[in-house]
Amino acid sequence: MAPNRGRGGPRGGFRGGRGNSRGRGGAAQGSGKLARSGIRTKAGYRKFDSQRVKDVDSQSEDEMPDAGEQSAEESSQDGMSDSEEDEEVAPGVKAYNALLQSFKQPDGDEDEERRRKRRKVEKEVPIIEQRVPEDGSVGSDEDTGSAEEDAGIEVDEEASGDEDEEDDVPQDDEIDASAITRAGEGNDEDEEDASDPYEAHFANIDENDLSQRLNSIQGGEWRTEKQPLPKVGSFTLYSPQSCQESIIRKPNLKASSDLVLKKRVADNAARLLPQFDETQRSIAPYLFNYTDLLYPSRTPANASSLRSAACVHALNHVLKGRDKVLKNSARLASTQNPEMLDLRDQGFTRPKVLILTETRQHAYHYGSRIADFFAPEQVENKQRFHDSFTAPIGDDDNSTLPEDYRELFDGNNDNSFLTAIKFTRKTMKYFSAFYTSDIILASPLGLRRIIENEDKKKQDWDFLSSIEILILDQVDAMQMQSAENIEVVTRHLNLQPRSAHGTDFNRVRPFYLDNHARHFRQTILFTAYLTPETNRLFNTSMQNLASGKAKLTPTYPGGAITAPSLSGLGVK
Repeated sequence: MAPNRGRGGPRGGFRGGRGNSRGRGGAAQGSGKLARSGIRTKAGYRKFDSQRVKDVDSQSEDEMPDAGEQSAEESSQDGMSDSEEDEEVAPGVKAYNALLQSFKQPDGDEDEERRRKRRKVEKEVPIIEQRVPEDGSVGSDEDTGSAEEDAGIEVDEEASGDEDEEDDVPQDDEIDASAITRAGEGNDEDEEDASDPYEAHFANIDENDLSQRLNSIQGGEWRTEKQPLPKVGSFTLYSPQSCQESIIRKPNLKASSDLVLKKRVADNAARLLPQFDETQRSIAPYLFNYTDLLYPSRTPANASSLRSAACVHALNHVLKGRDKVLKNSARLASTQNPEMLDLRDQGFTRPKVLILTETRQHAYHYGSRIADFFAPEQVENKQRFHDSFTAPIGDDDNSTLPEDYRELFDGNNDNSFLTAIKFTRKTMKYFSAFYTSDIILASPLGLRRIIENEDKKKQDWDFLSSIEILILDQVDAMQMQSAENIEVVTRHLNLQPRSAHGTDFNRVRPFYLDNHARHFRQTILFTAYLTPETNRLFNTSMQNLASGKAKLTPTYPGGAITAPSLSGLGVK
């Protein structure tokens, strides 16, 4: 018989309080005491008197093995115990053997193992989607749905549901093994150029220089310059007082080929915008150099030219930023020591461009023009975008009305909307979820209704925290609705987000972390005329310390109004 193992009695029938045949309710064995499964009295515990328990006890006594059977059973249990102990040790032995075998692997196998592990890590850390919540929507699903209905928000229902947004992104927008080989090429085989305005504007500024520029702006100290433009007017240029460099740009950009664009955008722009007209030539040097721009000469005649130039700039900015993220993610995936790389290329959230228009019809013009310059292989929700943002134009007999009135109110003139656009390498999607989008397309009223929602749980503006280009078209019409709508929106731009939203803070640019993002944002205003509200917006919301700001003073043809001759009227 095996020795006592100290558990209250020998194996088999002497396990202390565990009962006969390993039951938990039988009589005590080994210790001679009654098990704690009976009725407690002053004299101790006694058995239940129920017939059921008596039957169980009698069966237990019948099943009690004799010494020989007990010894055999115990030996079997010892064998099982030894086997169990062997099984517990086995994983450690296997791990040790695997370690020994890894030292004996040939170099080729080792390289293959490293590549395999790298690909696994790459798939676990997608580039852009890693900053997106799992639901890909604003707030919780239930709250967001109500907020969207209240604010007239246009979002894809599938994207705002419980589905993982990563499933909506084709594999061509993820990091894979081939992305490592393209680390120096980018999406369109473009090379980074130090003279590229995108690189120059977002380059790291010396801390002392940055501090001086911030002090100048906060103190309202701007250095001004004048630049006359024949037939157009003159630009007044503003830069921080501490900045000694002139920001005057020569009007030598005559075609899209003169710009530093992504190859994809450049090819489509060469086809759709081969030559700049007079309006585009006047604004291109400042628009494409990330200078804040106030253009108070918008008319129905030049509206299309201004819109095309703004769309090329916005799309080029989005694609360059996304490709920079792709390249840096590939570098991190291919290096042996990723912690040694300090790659700052992102904001808190994905949306980088905000386009504000007063009506849905003009928002449709922007959305369709962006699609023309991007020329994707597939456009998702195209028909839905057309149906939601357009209406028949010219059905009413309004030919006698002024041209600016017809331009503003023809078509779908609803002024409460909010939607978004998302890009991948081969597709473009309308009605994408905000936190997975690149461009937000909205009206000031539509944004204000979600920013100032009556239910505080449904309020949200974190998706505006990383806007780097703000375009306001038809500012005069927006102010007719309410100038306060614009002020509410601009006050909530580039604020520190209230939630992390999956942000990789190791990749966030320093000026975001330092709460200086508004000083690197480019703001573009197109309006028919200047108003006190527009001038206040220029002075308070356009605080670009990197590239300054420009304000056009137009020249109106026809000269000044002359008084009629008073000769012969007897007036001295």
